[in-house]
Amino acid sequence: MSQIDCLNQLDEHPVEHMVKPAIDNDEFCQSNVDEQMLVYIPFNQAVKIHSIIVKGVPGREASAPRIMKVFANRASMGFGDVGEPCTQQFMLKGEDTETGRELRTNFVKFQNVRDITVFLEKNHGDKKTAVSRLGFVGSSIATTNMKDLE
Repeated sequence: MSQIDCLNQLDEHPVEHMVKPAIDNDEFCQSNVDEQMLVYIPFNQAVKIHSIIVKGVPGREASAPRIMKVFANRASMGFGDVGEPCTQQFMLKGEDTETGRELRTNFVKFQNVRDITVFLEKNHGDKKTAVSRLGFVGSSIATTNMKDLE
């Protein structure tokens, strides 16, 4: 958790509220200056990601993300880097973020992920973006110990 980072987060609603299960509706991450946020999440081992979950804040549908770009294995990104080609882009509908529906990744491109950067580019019309949950569904990459082979 200490290595997770979010650029343009409001101090009262930090990124930790987005990546941990929310206890109540007051726990969410919100952008500070405008609608864009750049979230960096490292994993403690390489993983395969087959879907991503993005859930908005109940009652704040206009602040839910609409355009999300995901970059696999791209540490140390800033807002100046988000114009580069992303691993996958998602166009989110209201029902996607309202229910926290699993968004399928292009699984081939998410096979050996050590870290992920999520750029929340636009929302559904609010001045700021708010997200109550950002989650990843997948599995760790099991390594083969060559000594165990006979």
